[in-house]
Amino acid sequence: MARDVRCIVEQMPDVDEVPPGRPVIVGASMGAISGLVAEAQFAPLASALVLVDVAPRLQMSGVDRIRDFLAGSLSGFANLNEAAKAVSAYQPGDRRRNPEGLRTSLRTGPDGRLYWHWDPAFARVMTNMDIDRRYRLLTETARRVSIPTLLVRGGRSDVVTPAAAEEFAALLADASVVDIPGASHMITGDDNSAFLDRATDFLNSL
Repeated sequence: MARDVRCIVEQMPDVDEVPPGRPVIVGASMGAISGLVAEAQFAPLASALVLVDVAPRLQMSGVDRIRDFLAGSLSGFANLNEAAKAVSAYQPGDRRRNPEGLRTSLRTGPDGRLYWHWDPAFARVMTNMDIDRRYRLLTETARRVSIPTLLVRGGRSDVVTPAAAEEFAALLADASVVDIPGASHMITGDDNSAFLDRATDFLNSL
């Protein structure tokens, strides 16, 4: 996935021009890890990183809930309402009022059912994940990243604790942490406006 990030950046026509210079990579959860690893392996790649609710040290109760959510959706959904129910089961109190908002996150399979836009093989990765090895690798990776980094944590996240976020930020050469009060691991789904405000403030500071 880090190599995929590099390929995308290298195809951007203005990547070597100043301005605007190299892009800011924004990623949530696995996307954040992919951006972090890509910058560590292929630097200089980005001008900054915005990482959403991720850290080397994870809270296993939250990881288990993600695993269950992924496993429960492998067979897809008959319609948008079924997908919305699955989101509500994973995220009690989800603010969505209109299931239509989920349409861009779903694809229609050959069988006519709706599937999330992720590779089903990822469910196996989650099931077989070596938490200790992941911690060591991400810790080593973070120490190799020198560009400005914003870590955005959900105030109600059950995946990343405040202590884990601060520990992660301390590994990076230039990092800051902000919380989105009331948001869970799915920050942009819970309070996208607050996330955009924090990200914009960070970008304006660069």
